[in-house]
Amino acid sequence: MGEDDKRKMSMELKRAQIVQEMESKKKLVKKSSLSEWQVYKAVSWRKDAAKDYRDHTSTVIESKSFCTKLWAEAVTWIIPATIGFLTALVGSIIEVVVEVFSDWRFGFCTKAPYLKSIDACGGGNFHYWNSSSNGTIPIDEWDLKGWLLYVVISVTFGLLASAVVWYEPTSRGSGIPEVKTILGGFVMPNVLSAKTLIMKFIGLMFSVSAGLALGKEGPLVHVACCWSNILANFSSRYKHNESQRRHLISTGAAAGVATAFGAPIGGVLFSYEEVSSMFPQRTMIRSFFASVVAAVTLWQLDATGTGRLTMFQVQLNSPAHAIEYLVFIMLGVVGGVLGAMFCWGNIEFNRGAGIRKTPTRDVFFIILFTSISSYPLLWTSKLSSPTINILFQDCTTLDPDNLERMRTLCDGQEPALGGMLCVELLCSCFIRLIQMTFTFGCAVPCGLFVPSLYTGACFGRVVGIAMKVFATATNNVLLDAAVVNPGIYAMVGAAAVLGGVCRVTISLVVICLELTGGSQIIPAFMLALLISKWVGDLFTGGIYDMCIELRGYPFLHEEDDVTFNTRACDIMDTELVCITLNPGTITELQKELRGHEFSVFPVVSSLDDHKFHGILQKDELLEYLDEYVQANSAISADQVKVSFDPDVNDSNTLSLADQMDPLMLSIVPDTPLAQLHNIFRGLGVKLVVVLRFGQLIGMITKKSFVHSFHHGHIGHIGHDPVLQVGSRAHAQEASGNDLEAALLGGNEGSL
Repeated sequence: MGEDDKRKMSMELKRAQIVQEMESKKKLVKKSSLSEWQVYKAVSWRKDAAKDYRDHTSTVIESKSFCTKLWAEAVTWIIPATIGFLTALVGSIIEVVVEVFSDWRFGFCTKAPYLKSIDACGGGNFHYWNSSSNGTIPIDEWDLKGWLLYVVISVTFGLLASAVVWYEPTSRGSGIPEVKTILGGFVMPNVLSAKTLIMKFIGLMFSVSAGLALGKEGPLVHVACCWSNILANFSSRYKHNESQRRHLISTGAAAGVATAFGAPIGGVLFSYEEVSSMFPQRTMIRSFFASVVAAVTLWQLDATGTGRLTMFQVQLNSPAHAIEYLVFIMLGVVGGVLGAMFCWGNIEFNRGAGIRKTPTRDVFFIILFTSISSYPLLWTSKLSSPTINILFQDCTTLDPDNLERMRTLCDGQEPALGGMLCVELLCSCFIRLIQMTFTFGCAVPCGLFVPSLYTGACFGRVVGIAMKVFATATNNVLLDAAVVNPGIYAMVGAAAVLGGVCRVTISLVVICLELTGGSQIIPAFMLALLISKWVGDLFTGGIYDMCIELRGYPFLHEEDDVTFNTRACDIMDTELVCITLNPGTITELQKELRGHEFSVFPVVSSLDDHKFHGILQKDELLEYLDEYVQANSAISADQVKVSFDPDVNDSNTLSLADQMDPLMLSIVPDTPLAQLHNIFRGLGVKLVVVLRFGQLIGMITKKSFVHSFHHGHIGHIGHDPVLQVGSRAHAQEASGNDLEAALLGGNEGSL
């Protein structure tokens, strides 16, 4: 065999290899969002807004009945009020049940086992499993019986919560990543159903009662959004309009935070800043109204028995000293680092859990580890919320009755400064950090607000004690020891860690203010949260965004720098199945629509002339054609021609011009992706068409746009895009050009 023959054979082998690689990459990249996110339907805010005006607003305006107009407006207030009331009711029930169930881990009330130990039973009537316990401290010595029953009951509650999730998987986790995805403009089946609501409610009671390193705050947001979705079905305006339904879900998110923390203003800001993609003023007002109703209901029900709305009410004698703000900056740095450590560790653990696919076994070992490691320590054996409240308090402002509940934090009416106390708090801090790293995202309903606050409060209290000791040792030269309040450091530390985990700033400042009533330290909250976000962002993203990416949800994040250097033609889909203005008969059109899995079809003049005329919605058009055929059974669908041309005058042709949406947003091929990102995120459209001098050359759906960012299929192309319409000739030509470039360049990886 000669050299020419060898070279020719080598080229042929290389050609075959490259063709195979190109075909496999096409299958992977082109239309990949269809298979991966087929279950998620995108919402068009523009189209739904027009539908709302056509079906509702215009009808109300044209109506001459005062009652009709009054009822149309009243419904938009009644439903948010109902959401707030029902969410607060569910939250109160969970609060009462959790206090009862969690106390069973330590013993039972001899008079009434169903009553909680402190408020209803009384210490003298409460029988502890650990007979050596005196009622104030869970354990005075190592007691195997008390420890064993504590672990067994905790594991039982945890497995019951896991069984609920096994029955209804959508009740898993906090639900906030799912709510963010839904409010971002996608439909997620069953996530906000009545079944999910019931299972989330039941599972949350068991998971919190088990003493796991989790909170009920995130799941309560999910519960409130479930109520929003259910109540939306009682109004035609919300039931048949996905965009309007999402405004109601945003209202529910605000009511959920208001219920979880007793923070109505913080709830509105959290819904606006963290979970909602569209938040107009009309939605903001109704969100505030729902939050107020939730807060008032919570206050009246008084599930905590404290008679106040705030979860961690504190009294501050004086604001922080200027020098202390340097320490608050340090707390912000530590909060950002701890938050980033949690985010990284949690995502890696959950990624491994997704590979193992043994959720119930994971829950068993997590609750076993949590209960075994929590029981020996005074600060971790009880529920986190009461402990956080104690860590926030200032010993100098408490009366004798409340001082008894401060455990070992106070020495009379002065803060305790013992080294062993600091060791215990630091151990509690890092044990809880490890526990929450394994717990968040496991197969139980769980949130992360409370364990994050707990971790930061323990660390902050230690720093506050150290500052008190430092001021005393330096004879009050730089700082007066009398004004150093370790509780302030605990509050700032709690806010810093929570900010480092969630990367939320403005709403968390207000939530912390409403939680504690500490208006004098608002600047400290602001500084710590801002620093923690900056530091955390150096290492990882926020936990909710990372969860969305891990679970593969189609969520459009903030734009990346790469979008400024990339064009729309780099990611647009050119392999389009188009419908012409005159596609033939009804039967032929139905066959064409049903023969492809796409949900939208562009309309062009002809296969040779790609002048764009509009977009067809597959489901709506098929439904219309089916109804037409049934209503005109005497006419054969094989003989009736159809046309999307608005000027058609043929009496034997069915005009479908009104079924076509001509008002589609169009861009040019060189449009930067930064601008395209703003279009999808700001205008809420589900697709844009790419035109050149009125000719259709490509299309970009919201799914494909998000897919490009999630999977990194963004780069530069050196050729102009070619539209593929019904024929593979153009596709073969384009593939041949790419193949020739690859062969000449000798770089197979470039394909």
